[in-house]
Amino acid sequence: MDAQQYLGQFEFQSVVAPARVAYLISPQSNTGFRRAVAESCTRWGGKTEPIVPVHPKGRVDQFSLQVLIFSGIDSLVNIDADPTCVELLSSKLDLPHTNLVDIDRYGPGQFTCNPSAIATITGMNLATFAAPSLDLWTVAGAGTFTPEMIADKRANPGLFRQSNDAYEIFRGQLSRTNAVDVTCEQFGEFLIVPPPTSRSTVIWVCSRRQFLDCVNFWNYRAIQLLNFDRGNAVLLCDYKLHFWAGLDQQIRWLLENRPDEFDPDVILFSLSTPKARLQEIATTWRLMPSDKPVRSTHSTTPPRARQAPFSFQTDVDPRNQLIYQRRDGIETRFQVQSWQGPVKLHFPSPVNFQTPGRTKLGIGSNFFNRLPKRPSIAELVIRPSKWNGHLVEIFVNAQNEYRINLSMPLMSEVVQTLARDAAESFALSDKGKLAESIARRFNFPELMRPGVIEAIQSLTTKRSSYRYESRDERRILKPAQLENIAESVKASTAENLVAHEFAERGLRINCLDCGISSFISFGDSANSAVCPGCYRPQKYELEDGSIATFYRLNSLIDRASDQGALLHLLVVAALQMEDKDCEIRPGVNFVFADGSCRETDLFGAFRGSVVSGEAKLNPKAFEERQIKRDLELSFKLGVDIHVMACFGKISESSADLAASIAEKRQVELLILDLKSLRE
Repeated sequence: MDAQQYLGQFEFQSVVAPARVAYLISPQSNTGFRRAVAESCTRWGGKTEPIVPVHPKGRVDQFSLQVLIFSGIDSLVNIDADPTCVELLSSKLDLPHTNLVDIDRYGPGQFTCNPSAIATITGMNLATFAAPSLDLWTVAGAGTFTPEMIADKRANPGLFRQSNDAYEIFRGQLSRTNAVDVTCEQFGEFLIVPPPTSRSTVIWVCSRRQFLDCVNFWNYRAIQLLNFDRGNAVLLCDYKLHFWAGLDQQIRWLLENRPDEFDPDVILFSLSTPKARLQEIATTWRLMPSDKPVRSTHSTTPPRARQAPFSFQTDVDPRNQLIYQRRDGIETRFQVQSWQGPVKLHFPSPVNFQTPGRTKLGIGSNFFNRLPKRPSIAELVIRPSKWNGHLVEIFVNAQNEYRINLSMPLMSEVVQTLARDAAESFALSDKGKLAESIARRFNFPELMRPGVIEAIQSLTTKRSSYRYESRDERRILKPAQLENIAESVKASTAENLVAHEFAERGLRINCLDCGISSFISFGDSANSAVCPGCYRPQKYELEDGSIATFYRLNSLIDRASDQGALLHLLVVAALQMEDKDCEIRPGVNFVFADGSCRETDLFGAFRGSVVSGEAKLNPKAFEERQIKRDLELSFKLGVDIHVMACFGKISESSADLAASIAEKRQVELLILDLKSLRE
């Protein structure tokens, strides 16, 4: 491998984010909920860490399951749930788990830092947290700490102050100055799909039976967007409202001057408070009921601001509105001159760390687009690591400058690694060896030019038996004898074969003495024709009174064409037209753990995915049994894309059958027919 091969200038992306966990508690466990909130307030990103009640057999409710899937957590932490149920849930989600006592010592969850490392609150602007003795809703709204945390100053007195005033905690939700808000400083999303839109403000109301509302509100807020905020959500308790003077003014302040991109202004929601009570609350705030359809949009031009009277609805569940594909963290981008092999990255952290800690670091590059997102391929870039979307992710100490050594692997190395992952052993098939020999010597993308493959097929010498190598004499033809090519381009097509060394031009001697017909290349010809067999003087074959020109394939091309290996290269060329960075082996034998041996015509990396497939000259070869066998092999190899290629028109019934099987196997089907295999 040439480690110094220059690749060019690539854009790199670094993303710094805390490792985040989900806390698992017993159903209806107020104590477990309080302890989970307290722990989250000691962690960067803690506001976005879900708290999930776990039921028998590892079951969780539907909303909690959605939160666990979409929140992008790295680990599960057991607070007071049944350990057996935690094991089952961990297995279902394919996430590691640990106990609370080990959260800072084992597993991915340890790679975060205290909010003091990233917070900017100082002086008189201390964040408030709910005193441990306050109601559960204040704990969910503001965050809290255990008495032990307060005593040993893990509730950093330079950042936080304790509050015993529920109304102050509610106002802190409006201004986002509570302890849970501090945990998300210098944190947010760098990618959201689909793009976020403006949303109604959610006012979540709980009754004296607070647990279910508090857990669901916490998780609803945990998956709210941070950097791309288009709404707000606050929690309050209905039996406290009549004590709070000026609450209606606080609500109006929350709603004023928001863009007119949504309806209604407010969604009042509760899992424990009757809708009649919610409507009564809204009336005291001078909100107007609305029967308009719920609307959430994003204007391309500046919209007008919404003004009073503000509207509300009570029959909308806001939990159905926050499902995004998202990537969390703070990013920076930089350019790097890159060589094949080791590359040294030196870049500033996009997060300003003020004290020591640990973190996740994601590294991305447009170079990585060509790499299949498999664990073994991430390890080729840097060890130990894993893929997180398009990023290679590692765990590191929090620093304000990073120096990272990684590798830009050769695509041949990538394919070798993928093949090792797929089976016990592998090797190029006979056709694969032929095709690779041609690929090293010839400009094989020329095979895609119209008429080239047809001319080669006309000139191919047909073998009658590979076992004993019996064959006909090498075939030689005049341009006029080439089949399936327009008369007007037969001569130019034959010359094109010569220009690319696929064939040679020459003369023919039909010996009248020994009866042997011989091909004499132009380079070996002499003024006087002599039979190379018996060495007797003869004459060159004539056509219309002039010496006739004949063409004969290069022996390697001749052999490869007869065995079908050229079609493999034709498919590789077609794939390279779509993805110039792909790497495909044109024929591989795999030996699996059960001792079975199977051959695939194509295997490699294409469009950042693993690909394999079958190539046939005759579309009739794709009958039902063959299609099922081919897709079974691709599934066994664990590929993402199955190629079905033919130098002809694949029937609609064959294509439909393949598509049906591929869909069931969750494999993408790529059909390449005659049209696709042309330039």
